[in-house]
Amino acid sequence: MTPPPRPTLTPSFRDTLPTWTAGRPWYRGTGTPRLALLGTLRFEDPAGEVGMETHLVHDGSTAYQLPLTYRGAPLEGAEDALVTRAEHSELGSRWIYDAEHDPVWNRLVVELALGRGAEPVGWQAGAHGQRISSEEPPAGELRVEVARVLVGGPVPTGAADVWALMGAWRVGGTEVGGPLVVVRRGGREPGSG
Repeated sequence: MTPPPRPTLTPSFRDTLPTWTAGRPWYRGTGTPRLALLGTLRFEDPAGEVGMETHLVHDGSTAYQLPLTYRGAPLEGAEDALVTRAEHSELGSRWIYDAEHDPVWNRLVVELALGRGAEPVGWQAGAHGQRISSEEPPAGELRVEVARVLVGGPVPTGAADVWALMGAWRVGGTEVGGPLVVVRRGGREPGSG
């Protein structure tokens, strides 16, 4: 029996992510990079409305995290966060956003960093919540800091209220681990990370 064909996305991430990455302020290279996929993490939206996937990529010298959300309609107020509009072979039109600017993704990674909810499903990568603070999170706003440039190692210390979503990936056959997202007390700075 022949397996069913895998869904396709047009344009593909291979076509859109290098150009998009080159235009980001955190990109350390010059020109349009050739991105090699290190792994992916797929997150589950409890409401089933928003697709969420993080691509861990490498340009030959630096590893990057590219968190994305997929929606069946435009996300109001997030025009600047739009990565591309694409056609999914099964779901139709998808608006693909930089997940850092998507409230559904932000809520989910905060819950994961606090050790709540289901961990993402990984391909060649993994992630889990880590509570650096022994306290429950404050009732006020939490700030989500996304590690765009991936550097292995522990979460930077010095703050009392810190929670993290830790990741693991391989570069050149060597396993590396470090924070993907750090959650701290205080309001979120839009576009930070």
